[in-house]
Amino acid sequence: MWECRCECGAITYKATDTLTNPDMSMCNECAGKYAADIARQSAGFVGGTQITKIADMKPTAANTSGARGVYFEKRSNKWRARLTFKGKIMSFGSFARFEDAVFARKEAEKIYFGEFLEENGLELKENVEE
Repeated sequence: MWECRCECGAITYKATDTLTNPDMSMCNECAGKYAADIARQSAGFVGGTQITKIADMKPTAANTSGARGVYFEKRSNKWRARLTFKGKIMSFGSFARFEDAVFARKEAEKIYFGEFLEENGLELKENVEE
């Protein structure tokens, strides 16, 4: 066993055959963070946002309205439009008509997702969700 120092400064003990592999010579905490970063990259995350999900958005199986990001709020008896981008949930208002909420959501997608996808060489696909 060899005593090694991780890039974070922690001391680890590693077997001889792992010394040439930088991934194996990390401390457990750094190795976990590294693995999580690799998993995010493999899943298509860029800047905290999963590009594959916003490039080709379809309603999830749990969606009851038929339009992604649009739901009916029983308390106010109105339709609400929102989206999540870079880990933040943004609301775009309450609407009496479902179509108005869908329109607000689609406009928000163009503003928030369009530029981000363009920067990453993709474009927002138009889905008919109604």
